[in-house]
Amino acid sequence: MYRVVFLGVLLFLLLRLLSLAILPIFNDESIYMVWGGRLLEDWGAKTFISIDGKQIGTPIIYGFTQYLPFDPLISGRLINVLFSLITYFAIVTIYIKYLKGKNLFPLILLLTFNPYVLLYDRLAIPDSIITALYSLALLVVFRLRGKFQIWDSIILGAIIAIGWYVKSTILLFFMPLVFFYVFSFIKEKELRKQIVLSIVAVFLAFYVIILPHLEHPLYKKMQGRDIKRILSISEVMAFPIKNWLTNAKQIVMLILGYGTPLVFISMIFAIKRSLREFVLPVLFLIIPIFFELFFLNYIDARYLIVVSPLILLIAALYLDTSTLNKKVFSYITIGVVLISGVLIAFFPLKYYQAIQFIPVMKNDFSQYVTGWTSGYGVKEATDWLWNKSRERPMFVFIRDDSGNPEEGTVVYMRKNERVIVLPVGMLDELYKNKDRLILRDPRFYFVSRGTQMGGIESKVKLAVKFPKPLDPEYVGVYEIVR
Repeated sequence: MYRVVFLGVLLFLLLRLLSLAILPIFNDESIYMVWGGRLLEDWGAKTFISIDGKQIGTPIIYGFTQYLPFDPLISGRLINVLFSLITYFAIVTIYIKYLKGKNLFPLILLLTFNPYVLLYDRLAIPDSIITALYSLALLVVFRLRGKFQIWDSIILGAIIAIGWYVKSTILLFFMPLVFFYVFSFIKEKELRKQIVLSIVAVFLAFYVIILPHLEHPLYKKMQGRDIKRILSISEVMAFPIKNWLTNAKQIVMLILGYGTPLVFISMIFAIKRSLREFVLPVLFLIIPIFFELFFLNYIDARYLIVVSPLILLIAALYLDTSTLNKKVFSYITIGVVLISGVLIAFFPLKYYQAIQFIPVMKNDFSQYVTGWTSGYGVKEATDWLWNKSRERPMFVFIRDDSGNPEEGTVVYMRKNERVIVLPVGMLDELYKNKDRLILRDPRFYFVSRGTQMGGIESKVKLAVKFPKPLDPEYVGVYEIVR
């Protein structure tokens, strides 16, 4: 059994590491890295709370990776791969120790190749971190069951609190957790005192750890932005049927698409066959989905990723079978997942073209491969500038905007001492003080978002442009001439 787990880890890591840089830097990756770099350089300033009143954990993590001696994108994504290993071990432990799974191969292959988890495991955004902590918290709930020890309760509260510092999506865990405690209180009368103490320990540990952030004046001022996507009670009581139907369609299509239909079918068969055997994973899967269905303004794949390992866990319990007919179904299911996983890992553009018939999924995945949120052209442009900087130092100007290619340029140029990246609004001031510049005899370049020139169209000439493969846009490098 342990040999299978070890070999599974090697396969799990190999697939992710070999495909780590194939998908270019995503919009949110560049934003988090820039925020994090500024946060660590100027601790205590306004960036202490990050941007838009959100938690500081994510920019801290990805800001720290900018100081590692690797490509900044690789560094950030390596962190996510390490967190994805936590998901792997937590789910495998639940499967073996608490659900008495016997055949590990279906679960390991699903965790390794499933497109849903594989996509986010290779992006420097917080979703794989939250997924890991959600899975780890569920493992602790299994430990609590029937014992309700205080230390386990404190650990559970701490895990959720750490997750809250990364992304508030982790709060979805509290909803099924309340049901778990209520059912346990009703069923296990002799443990009611321990259950109450356990509840107190969980919430107290959680509150104590997040309190410093809650009391930060910037968070108090801006925290409303965290809940703008949640429907109010009055809006829910108005029965927004259209919104619910749209959310339901999004949820089903995203799970069917990213997770592959046969995995979804396997999960349904498993629940139908023996729900009592794994009621906890189902509880922590279904309740968050129902909350998102009825209380969110809109759904995208990143809201569902936290529960995706539970879909794989439940499906694997059905695929772990010995009858011939079910073995054939198991082989077909895993085969489809393998093909989909390899496609999204090594050929993301072909994967995007293959899912055109699923509009919901196409629209969700398009942000990673098309338009300005995708990173195509960013690395190519910065590599070109990096090579030019060997000849002469330079100032590189960008539009005062977030995302790609602006903050992607900052990320890739951070370690180049011969390049200073500045917002284009500083260009005139720089020219006025040209004789006192920190760089001697510099060149001046501008990185454009296609034809968006930041108001300096008359001052530049095109040096080189790098087109995006699936749309007419490009990242342009312009030399500034006056």
